[in-house]
Parts: sequence; structure tokens; C-alpha cells
Amino acid sequence: MDDLQFYPTPAHLGAKICSMFECPPSRVLEPSAGNGDLVKAIRRRFRDVQCDLYEIDPARHDTLRDQGTILGYDFLESTDLSMYSHIIMNPPFRNGVQHVLHAWRRMFSGEIVAILNASGVQHPTTVDERKLCQIISDHGRVEYVQEAFLSPDTLRKTAVEVALVYLRKTKTEEFWNGSILDGLSKDETSFEDYREGPVSNGIALNEGQVKALVRAFNIAWEATKQSHIAEERSVMYSRFFYTEFRRIVNKAVEPAWLASKKAESLQERLAESYTKLKEAAWMSVLNTSDFRAYLTRKVIQEVLANFESIKKLDFTASNIYG
Repeated sequence: MDDLQFYPTPAHLGAKICSMFECPPSRVLEPSAGNGDLVKAIRRRFRDVQCDLYEIDPARHDTLRDQGTILGYDFLESTDLSMYSHIIMNPPFRNGVQHVLHAWRRMFSGEIVAILNASGVQHPTTVDERKLCQIISDHGRVEYVQEAFLSPDTLRKTAVEVALVYLRKTKTEEFWNGSILDGLSKDETSFEDYREGPVSNGIALNEGQVKALVRAFNIAWEATKQSHIAEERSVMYSRFFYTEFRRIVNKAVEPAWLASKKAESLQERLAESYTKLKEAAWMSVLNTSDFRAYLTRKVIQEVLANFESIKKLDFTASNIYG
């Protein structure tokens, strides 16, 4: 427990940081779920919102399955958080700053609330701490709370003072004006049947094939994400001209395709596409010849029986082997 620095969030503190959000969430991520205390707080305030979770301690996963969708173990290994409108966290104090910076870098737009050790925010000494303080100054605010983990409803008490950090990331001018091809790399994925020998941990898929699958998934997702961004730009600019036309001629002329785009937010469209692509990627692993050659029929049946849980995990090499 000490190694993981597990300090469950007391109910009163969970309610307080949920109240810091300024907009209702469409999809929430909890990167250090623990026993699910923050997820419970989110659901009490926002009811049936979709919640995804990371939790480093596998012993807690069974308890968490009823709270939300488990994506994996180490949040710092996640590569894309663009589908989330809100991130709420009580990360380990020793690397809480790194968790917030990772969320900020990987999030597309939305709100972040985090419980951090106050010392690193009040008296920044490291590069990361100074970087976070600058982000707070530019994009958020902070509130300090003493004895936050000493209340009667606290499961594990500590006298440390905490900082409640709020950040809001918005779409920048670069988002609206950039090229959809910016940042895309050439697809050099190859699916040749490499023979580099079996791996020593987990499923004995050869390393070359797994790397190719993960690389192909990442490229496919990046291209899919950019297509949604391009569509968002198209809607924004097109709506501007139709609005101007209606103002001049006093007649509503917005086409059906444009009106239909009002229903879902960008994050919701990203989340739907990401879920479908990830399911297809996991199915591709299950259908490889290596998967069926190295595992017994009984194990294959067990994996297929648990596919609903497996397909929700991050599509990474470590998760495939695990």
C-alpha cells in the first residue's frame, strides 16, 4: 500500500472537487481509481456519465468493474485522451505533477481537476513543477486545503496539505486553422510473418507482429481523429456562412447535414470511433495464427468469453502480452 501511496479520497473531498467543474461532462477519465471513490462522487453529481478508469493495483480491478470501464494499469502509458471532456484524479503524491502534465498534454480540450501535494505547487523546485505552475497560471486556478485527509470520513489519514488544481483546456487558433495532415507520419506498417522467437511474458505472439499491429492501430486512430477534427472545422466555418446568409435574407437555409452535427460533441464522436477501432484491433489479435497456435483451446475459449472486458483495454503491446 505504501509503495502505491494509496490514500482513498474521502467523500467530502470528492464532492468538493466535482463541484469545481464548470461544464457537465460527456465522458470522464479517472487515472488512479483506487477503490472508485472519485467515480462514485462523479456519479452522485452527474448521474449516468460514462467513466473510464486506470488503476495500477490489479487487486482492485474486480471491485472497480462495477464503477466504470477499466482501460489498463499505468495511466502514464496512455497515448491519447482526446475523447475525454473531463479528467478527475487523486494521483500518488510522489508523481502527481507528472500525472497532471500527462493529462494536459494528451487531452484535446476539456477540464481537469486534481488533488496534489501542496508543496510542489506552492514551492516548485523541479522543471515539471514549474511547468505545471505556469499552466495553472495561464489556464486554471488552485485552492489549498489543510487537513483534507483528516476528516472522520477518511479511510487512511495523513496531515499533508493538498492543492486542488483546476485546469481548462480549450481549442486553440491552431486547431481551427491547422492542416489536417500536420503531424501525420507515413504508414510503413508491414505484416510480414516475422520469426523473432516467442516472448517470455504472456501470449507468445512474435514481437514483430505485435509491434506492427500496435503501430497500425496508432496510425489508424491518428488519421481517424484528424478526420473528426477536419469535420469540426468544416461545421464551424460552414455554420458561419449559413448564419450570415440567414441574417441577410431573413431565411433559414441551414442544410440537414449541418443541423445533424449539433447532436454530439467532438469528444463524443471521438469516443465512439475510438471504441469501435479498438474493438476491431483486439479482434485482429485474437484472429492471428500465432494466437491460436500457441494457446490451448481451453485458454482460447476463456479469452473469448472475456472479450467484452478485453476489448475495452488500451491497445498496447504490454496489454497484448499481459
